Amino acid sequence: DHPWSMPPDLKGMLDLERVRDRGRIYRITPPNFQRRPTPRLSQAATTELVRLLEHPNAWHRDSAARLLFQQQDPDTPALLHQLLRQSPVPQARLQALHTLAAATPATPAEIKQDTPTLNKQLNDAVLHLLADPHPHLRRHALRIAAEHSLAALPDAVARSIREDSDPAVLFEAALHLHRLNSTLQENLLTRLLDRTPADPWIRTAALCSAQNHECLLLLLASLRQPRLRTTPEHQPLLLLLAGIVGNRNQPAELRTLAHELNSLPEQDRTSQHFAELLAAVDQGLRRSRSSLPVAWQDQPSALALIQYVTHSASNTALNNTLPPEQRTAAVRLLALSPQHDQLLTQLLDLVTPAQPDTVRLAALQLLQT
Repeated sequence: DHPWSMPPDLKGMLDLERVRDRGRIYRITPPNFQRRPTPRLSQAATTELVRLLEHPNAWHRDSAARLLFQQQDPDTPALLHQLLRQSPVPQARLQALHTLAAATPATPAEIKQDTPTLNKQLNDAVLHLLADPHPHLRRHALRIAAEHSLAALPDAVARSIREDSDPAVLFEAALHLHRLNSTLQENLLTRLLDRTPADPWIRTAALCSAQNHECLLLLLASLRQPRLRTTPEHQPLLLLLAGIVGNRNQPAELRTLAHELNSLPEQDRTSQHFAELLAAVDQGLRRSRSSLPVAWQDQPSALALIQYVTHSASNTALNNTLPPEQRTAAVRLLALSPQHDQLLTQLLDLVTPAQPDTVRLAALQLLQT
């Protein structure tokens, strides 16, 4: 601390002038140390600056890239493209990619006479780096393709989702799905979510790229595949999609969903996963000030699904011999019941002191709604 900030009693205990005559230590060197000469990069030729992108010292690489951009030598893009393809140093390939991208106009206001040639070189560089062994380079190639709206972007995103296994690359590809045409986007979304159902980051990025109506298409595509609708690792995704469809509260989408659910095999319609899916749709509808019984009131077959689920949940919730966890999950499903008087009677029975705490809490929360 500065002496001005020290209290007087503490300042009197210290000799603040003790080493005033000894100066400061600026650098400690070993015996017989010879300092290397400071490089004069501003006087270096373009070829030398490009070679410096492979230097192990980051200052040399960054300074060389900056000078290459400032000098705007017309030979620079070709040299960068050659380095990007031939260098064994990942940092050099990455620096060459971004230096080449910096020289390529990204907006209409920056377009020059040589822009088509630069775009082609950058496009070729992106396609080449998609097969790079280093995942960070593949991820940066996707990012550059999106920032410059390159022709390689659709192929880059599709190849990454179909062939790449690195989570960072898949996450980057998911962020740019919205730039593709709707048919390709829908196919790639389904493929990506099928490959990474348990990754919350990729799942969120993919759904951010999806249009609202595509959430129903994704949900229907998942329900039509037995492996996707029954495996536990896919359940969070299905419940999330169901909640989005419910929150949209579009009658046509809800009718389509009801028809799809009715067409499932009976063993699936009587499963716990199916009941949780209905509950997720209902929760989404309640955020839109509606409910599943109201949305499906003109569809007897869909209402029959709700009645079966609520009847089964009621039997489970009131069965004192079952584990509390199973009964608690059943209580939450009772929110689907269209028979409010009967539901109120059941909930009042479940909040008595004789019931487990988790069951009572779930019943009280349902009573609040």
